[in-house]
Amino acid sequence: MRCLVCQTADLAVFFDAGEQPVFANVLYDTREDALAAPRGRIRLGGCPACGFVHNVDFDPELVAYAPGYENSLHGSPTFQAFAEELARGLVERHSLKGGRAVEIGGGRAEFMALLMEAGLSEGLVMDPSSPDDALVTSDSLRIERRLFEPADAGGGEHATRLLLTRHVLEHVEAPRDFVELLASAARAAEAGLYVEVPNGLWTIRDLGVWDVIYEHCSYFTPGALRALLAGAGAVTEPREAFGGQFLCAEAASIGEPISFSTEAFGASGEEADLRAEFGRTFGEIQARWAERLTGARAAGDRMAIWGAGSKGATFLNMTGQEDVIFCAIDVNPRKLGRFIPGTGHPIVGPDSLRDIELAEIVVMNPLYRDEIASMAKSAGSSATVTVV
Repeated sequence: MRCLVCQTADLAVFFDAGEQPVFANVLYDTREDALAAPRGRIRLGGCPACGFVHNVDFDPELVAYAPGYENSLHGSPTFQAFAEELARGLVERHSLKGGRAVEIGGGRAEFMALLMEAGLSEGLVMDPSSPDDALVTSDSLRIERRLFEPADAGGGEHATRLLLTRHVLEHVEAPRDFVELLASAARAAEAGLYVEVPNGLWTIRDLGVWDVIYEHCSYFTPGALRALLAGAGAVTEPREAFGGQFLCAEAASIGEPISFSTEAFGASGEEADLRAEFGRTFGEIQARWAERLTGARAAGDRMAIWGAGSKGATFLNMTGQEDVIFCAIDVNPRKLGRFIPGTGHPIVGPDSLRDIELAEIVVMNPLYRDEIASMAKSAGSSATVTVV
């Protein structure tokens, strides 16, 4: 398969995750439905030229985003603090006070609301998965369940000063077409562009194996994202954020497209080594967890994971021995009472810890470890809190 970013090299497969649930972030109302969740093959291939990583077996026909897709992280104080700081910075850097912003894939408009709190005057959010109770039409904010169109960058009562898309690009089958669409619209509106994605380099370098999910068909290293955006005229240097787990790229204006060259955008040889190591190491990580879970079963210990999102769903589906883990805990109220795709684990809130005796709580994201330990203690749990 040819690289979808630089289109100069073929992707080399380095990791096979087998059949996994098509959606890690679509939860089910019954355990039976969760166990019957549709699956798709994940084989990751890396580009030797630009560093882009893609699931070469991705089938877009399996992935249809609709209301019910739930991946909000705003219930976490740690994530909320990051989002608030980001919103204030974007308002300042792009002069959004008295202006208009357009967000592609904004869900319930939680981030757009933060921009408005920081001074933005008008916001438009488009997302085919926005639920009924989130759809809003007012003088200052509109949330519409549909795809972005170039005309959306114009119009409105105020001048559009920023187009933004956060954690959407990694879901898009044709990233070049998508970015060119956004950049062209931003250029016509004389607006800036902000793009945020999971950091593919962090996933590979820091062995974030539980971040590999089917709906994320693409993984961007800083170099691959820089090359993709430059090819559409958005010259920017992506920066790592949120403990290195995210990549943030913003351009104040859109210029002329810059063609890919290995001299300007080529990936380092180290990235190829990291991909190979990732593929080799995953089996070792699986084996270590199999041993730990077997030991917990023998000791009669009950465990839980904290985090019913991408990492949690992947961990449960890839480690096996699901019966050792009693449940998944999450702070998002819209997830409670539902079930993890593929394994059928029930999702409960932190307050449930008062009634559940656990030996260990495994935190899915190390950035949340301290806040989770505090919540568990407040709920009266004596479980040991560890990080996956």
